[in-house]
Amino acid sequence: MKQLRYIVWLLPLLMQGCDFFYSTVEYKGREAEPRLCVFARNQPSDRFYVELSHSVFFLDADTLSIPWVNDADVTLQVNSMPEVTAEYFPEPVRYFDSIRNTYRHILGHRYSAPIVYGGNDTVRLHVEHPMYGTAEALQVCPMMQQFTITLDSVVNQREFWAHLHLDAYMGASTDVLSMFFDVTGWYDNQYGYVDYLVQTYSKEKAFGELHNQLTYSGYYAGFYMYLPVADTDRDIPVVLAPRYSTRFNDSILQNIERLTISGTIRVHTQDYYQHLMSLARVRGNGNEYVEDFVAPNDSTERRQYYDMVGILDRIAEEFTVLGNAESYQVYGNLSAGNKHDLQPFGCFSLYQETYQQIWLPMAPYVR
Repeated sequence: MKQLRYIVWLLPLLMQGCDFFYSTVEYKGREAEPRLCVFARNQPSDRFYVELSHSVFFLDADTLSIPWVNDADVTLQVNSMPEVTAEYFPEPVRYFDSIRNTYRHILGHRYSAPIVYGGNDTVRLHVEHPMYGTAEALQVCPMMQQFTITLDSVVNQREFWAHLHLDAYMGASTDVLSMFFDVTGWYDNQYGYVDYLVQTYSKEKAFGELHNQLTYSGYYAGFYMYLPVADTDRDIPVVLAPRYSTRFNDSILQNIERLTISGTIRVHTQDYYQHLMSLARVRGNGNEYVEDFVAPNDSTERRQYYDMVGILDRIAEEFTVLGNAESYQVYGNLSAGNKHDLQPFGCFSLYQETYQQIWLPMAPYVR
């Protein structure tokens, strides 16, 4: 462990010597033509939303404003039903500001239309603008993935060993599941709570078919896990564990009266999955680091060793791909239709969501 500590102390010094990564080059190329930017990700509800903007030449970009497009013609069509025109309207959008720890309101710019659709229905989006051209895409709405969570045991008062039963999926075989879980401890007659988004660990081989991180101990792991759909029932063992630094401590455990394990599984189209993965590569967090999970009784030093090896591998990988960021392109599914035949930016996608929660008394699990 001493050698690893020396390496960690040396990393800041090594990074300070990397001035050769930074240089200023005068741009002499031609100005890029603006393109439509379309984002529409919806699940079946009483309203359908589309956000439109346009690209801006990078030398003219103003980071304080978004170039919204509010004068486009937007239509939606479900199966062979008549087209429905979406209307533009600005509206207050409520969001949580994690820095100020409070809710805030901003002005949202969206097109909206009341359309009704469900699993396996086809939805076509058409956008037309006199200056930026047209964009069109088609999606088949995924089916819902039914599942149940069953708790098997709680180990070391921190690790929730469970399994998921997933019913056979009835939609397109190319659809993708994303799943995430959280554990909540309730106290003070359920008025107070401590909530943790947990990392999911599993040795299920199907996770290896998609972009999930494989740890040194042989577990696929992450806060968000991706899984291919299957046309047969499945039982998948998982371990749900908060980060080492944020796990329930003894003082919290003494006050917790009940626990809940909550799980959400979303079914995405293949288009959205490809779009999401390409964004992650461009941002440089396609292989975001997660803590390793070795075994319930492994020593703290062994866990730290695996974590340190993982950190060093992530650093080495970043150095390997540094300078090649321009080779990554963001995946989109919008057809081109403008005078310069330029591909619009963005992605049109549909998804379905299923939520499950189980309540656990503290005894005999963690006390």
